[in-house]
Amino acid sequence: MNLNRAMSSHYDLKLSHIRTFLIAAEHSSFREAARRLGLTVATVSNHIAALESFLGIRLFERGAKGVKLTAEGQRVYAELKKLIDGLMEIKEKVKLLSAKASTITIASMELSLKHIVPCVISRYKKEIDPNSSFILKRGDEAYCIKEIKEGKSDIAFIERLHEVHSVRDLEFMEIARDKLVIVSPLGWRLTRRVDIKEISRKPLVVCNLETSLGGFVKAFLEANGLKYDELNVKAEFPSISSVLTAVSQELGLTIAPLTSIRGLISHYDNLKITPIKAEKGYLIFYAVKLEEAERGVSLWSYLAKLRDEAQGMLPCVKRISERIWKLMR
Repeated sequence: MNLNRAMSSHYDLKLSHIRTFLIAAEHSSFREAARRLGLTVATVSNHIAALESFLGIRLFERGAKGVKLTAEGQRVYAELKKLIDGLMEIKEKVKLLSAKASTITIASMELSLKHIVPCVISRYKKEIDPNSSFILKRGDEAYCIKEIKEGKSDIAFIERLHEVHSVRDLEFMEIARDKLVIVSPLGWRLTRRVDIKEISRKPLVVCNLETSLGGFVKAFLEANGLKYDELNVKAEFPSISSVLTAVSQELGLTIAPLTSIRGLISHYDNLKITPIKAEKGYLIFYAVKLEEAERGVSLWSYLAKLRDEAQGMLPCVKRISERIWKLMR
């Protein structure tokens, strides 16, 4: 019997019939197959009869002691077992591919990872794909760009002081700009807008230069003509929260992006936020992906939508800025 030819001439076979046949064959019992499948014995018998009709052969010898496969039934069992095993393997592969397709890998710099990525992921899962999952990696700009170029991450979030010009094979999307401000003790009575040059005469506390934030502040000062080594740096701390505590104790003032002090500044009633007058006074946030990338495209499109709806700035960054500026008034 040519099983392939027999099957090709009919199209009404159901997988449930095959499953019933396999279990009945393995246990040599219609009754046991019915028990395991939650069916009646009559239904099992009907499934077997339908399969026999489909193939045009007898699959079982019926007897007082139960049923046993015919010679042809044994051949059919071997073929259908391979077929079902193959289908289950395909199902698992499709499942894995589907899971992989809905998993987005993100490489991010520290500030974006703390203040932008959580907001973006939360909104994306709520509004676009609740079944999506994310793998997050953290590193500096060089690490994030390398992750994208090597295809290890789908989208990167970076922040920098200077605008990005075209980079081969990469696509950059500006998603927000964040102002750098001075945070000082309330009693120091700084003017409403401090010129960056005045910083050189003030005691300063900052994050460690090894941290992303500390590195940005150093780069910001030097981009505006101040040499970090010549400034009156009183102390370097491991985190922005410890820096703000030091400022509240009047050890010095600090410079920070607005996003970095979200949720922290309201804990102190003796700090003042003052705008900085500087040629380069913004921190620019970018999303990055490969130009021809297929993975992560849905998230990329969603980022563009969020940015455009908020008139050039992601809503989470815009809300932070507006909230903190209100505290300054």
